[in-house]
Amino acid sequence: MRGRLKQLTIFCFALLLVSLFCVKGSYARGIMAGMGSSEFMPAPTLLSPATEDVDISGKDALEFKWERGFLGTTGYFDFRLYKGYITSEGSLMLKERYGAADYPIAVQASNFELGQVYTWVLRQVFNDGRKSDKASSSFTVIRK
Repeated sequence: MRGRLKQLTIFCFALLLVSLFCVKGSYARGIMAGMGSSEFMPAPTLLSPATEDVDISGKDALEFKWERGFLGTTGYFDFRLYKGYITSEGSLMLKERYGAADYPIAVQASNFELGQVYTWVLRQVFNDGRKSDKASSSFTVIRK
């Protein structure tokens, strides 16, 4: 009986070790891919324009920039530009998918009105279909 109990204990311990290794392995693979082990995907960090007045004097286009992480696993970036602070279909001006290599995004200055507020929203979509949280920033177009 003791021999059987000892075998069962060793088996359970081995099973526990294998389980921990598998969990740790999948976590490590997620970290190596730059994504962690959970489904939470942080939003991209928007750099410019980011809650500021934007002077378009003498410019042909306005560039949109953000920190670009995990490019090897990125399928595309979902970019949306809205007129005003409301991010609904009624105020949507531009909706595009940009590849990881399409950077920065340039929107023709003629699309913007002086004194008007615009909001841009960016979401990163990964090759496996997962999507990051949305990042958004509003800015006002000015001319100095």
